[in-house]
Amino acid sequence: MRKIDPQRSSGLIVKGKKIQIKHKDILGLILMFLGTFFFASKSIFIKLAYEEGANPEATLFFRQLIAAPLFILILWLYRPRYPKNTNKKDIVRASLCGLFGFFYHHY
Repeated sequence: MRKIDPQRSSGLIVKGKKIQIKHKDILGLILMFLGTFFFASKSIFIKLAYEEGANPEATLFFRQLIAAPLFILILWLYRPRYPKNTNKKDIVRASLCGLFGFFYHHY
């Protein structure tokens, strides 16, 4: 078996095999860790809000109010990748399904 010199390699070596890491992969890993961090820290902010006297409905409202611009930005960025035959009826139906599922999950 041929040995790979780690000093001259531009990829990651796992069990003697060279694996190429692309910039998209690194960006994906960074976004994954950031998402995990923010999701885990969410409970800290919720507990602080409850200690200050906020009720669950207000907390949920402001959480969604903060998240909505981010989701709109993601929708705007990935809009060209949607299938061309998607009609507004399907988008509204999927949005309502997600909205009802979200509220059903929290109550």
